[in-house]
Amino acid sequence: MKNLFFLLCFFVLCSVSSASFAAETIKDFHADIQAQTDGSVLVIERITVHSDGLQIKRGISRSLPKTKGVKYSVLSVKRDGKKEPYSVSNCSKRFFTINIGNENYLPHNGVYKYEIKYTASNAILGFKDHDEIYWNVTGNDWNFPIERASAFVSPPAGASILRYAGYFGEKKDRINSFYDPEQKIFSTPRPLKKGEGLTVSVGFEKGFVDLTHEPSVTERYAVYAAMLLFSYLALTWFWFGRDPKEDVIVPRFRGPSDLTPALAGWIYSYGHNKENCLAAALLQGGLSGFLQIKYNDGLLKVTKARKAQTGEEKTFERYMTFPLVVVDKYSAKLERFMMDFSDFLEQKAGEKYFTSNTTFVFLGAILTLALTTGLCFFAERPFLSVILGLYLIAFIPLGKRCLKGLVTKRIPYVSFGTLILLAFNFFASTYEEIFEYPDVKIAILFYFLSIIALIFYSYAIIRPTYEGMRIIAHLDGIKMFLEAVGPTLPKDIDFDKMEALLPYAFLLGLEKEWEAKMKRMTGNTYQPAWFDGRFSTNRFSYLKTTLLKAGSPRPVRSGIGRFGCVGGGFGGGGGGGR
Repeated sequence: MKNLFFLLCFFVLCSVSSASFAAETIKDFHADIQAQTDGSVLVIERITVHSDGLQIKRGISRSLPKTKGVKYSVLSVKRDGKKEPYSVSNCSKRFFTINIGNENYLPHNGVYKYEIKYTASNAILGFKDHDEIYWNVTGNDWNFPIERASAFVSPPAGASILRYAGYFGEKKDRINSFYDPEQKIFSTPRPLKKGEGLTVSVGFEKGFVDLTHEPSVTERYAVYAAMLLFSYLALTWFWFGRDPKEDVIVPRFRGPSDLTPALAGWIYSYGHNKENCLAAALLQGGLSGFLQIKYNDGLLKVTKARKAQTGEEKTFERYMTFPLVVVDKYSAKLERFMMDFSDFLEQKAGEKYFTSNTTFVFLGAILTLALTTGLCFFAERPFLSVILGLYLIAFIPLGKRCLKGLVTKRIPYVSFGTLILLAFNFFASTYEEIFEYPDVKIAILFYFLSIIALIFYSYAIIRPTYEGMRIIAHLDGIKMFLEAVGPTLPKDIDFDKMEALLPYAFLLGLEKEWEAKMKRMTGNTYQPAWFDGRFSTNRFSYLKTTLLKAGSPRPVRSGIGRFGCVGGGFGGGGGGGR
């Protein structure tokens, strides 16, 4: 019996506690919402609460949602007509919270009347035929039921109300609330349960509100940041990225004595024409006796005639499988060899012919990250800059590789796919931040535009050295000679010199001009011993096109070149006791 007695006492205490807890309530929630001519609203909320000292111990907290660029500014807070201490908390992702009450003061149980006065900027929506206030009056996150909720909405002075609507209940099941058009007051016909709220919408005449968007601090900072980054990129490119002045171009009858035609062509095209460089290397291999080339029934067959002697020939011997049959379709083996051969040429060129200026790209990336970090601080999301810095390390090299592939008409699909997956992963991980914080959108937009600028900058900042410009001028001299039109050839040109210019003619796209000059010199069609079949420059033009197609998974074109709010809402949130 004794145990039964204690059990009954326990249930009685629980019942009394539950009844006391349920007694805490918001007896009345009324909001005056006044539209301002600058697109903001002035809100005065009068909240009457009944406290039993359970949840409402020091006061109450009012949470307002961060949405659609709205900025809140608290003007005053009162309790029972007297000023009440308060603090604001802006660290939540979803809410701007006003904490009302004195931590050192414990109010007696009873009824208290709070008045919160604040403004919300950019809160009026503009439509084609009207402007509108759409406001969640009470919010849906209060810890207490609301016995009565109402709102008075006033448009700017002189503006007539064109439409209105009010809803209350849960978000998924809203019912029209009562509206008195004479008093301009919305009210709920029954008390609101936890999770329920009052939302109102009032449309009024256009022309009374200036909806011109005033730039925020973050937007102004973004403009200055963009100007600073652009100035850095432009000035460093102007001082360190422009090509040196080209040497005087004079007609040339020989190739550079210290370079193979393929390496000279790689320098001349800034490494962009792998197929033409490979075709020139095949022709040079024939002229040097290293290769034998046969043409039969539209196919070119390349065989090795002797052991490799030079570094270029050894690269062929190491990576190329002989005999090589060049056909008009994609070959993975040929594509791999073309990449290996291009890497060999790039390694041979080194820093002697091109300056990469990698330091300036690195400093540009550091500047971008610093400016983006500043934007994240203004957007009140400082830790986002850490994530942006990690992605920056991957975005720039991948983007540079993809840009180089686009320029050379050889898209690196692995790098391109990795870049897309990385960008998708980035947006998936920052989706909530982007759409909940308007200023974060500005930071992300600046970040990505800066990355794109850095990718192009890293490509443009590479410059030829004076030695590189000497090679470029030398090949332009060969081009001048091959393009020259005249009845006779220079006296110091002979058959051997003319034959040695054959690979350069294919590099420069002047094989027909070369063939015409050779025929004028010999009086006969050129027929070399290293070529099995009737020699024709058309067949080697076919070789360049075929190499381009065979080395690319997709069809591409060949060429040579040098590249020096209806239904949206404001207000809302909720609150609780303190």
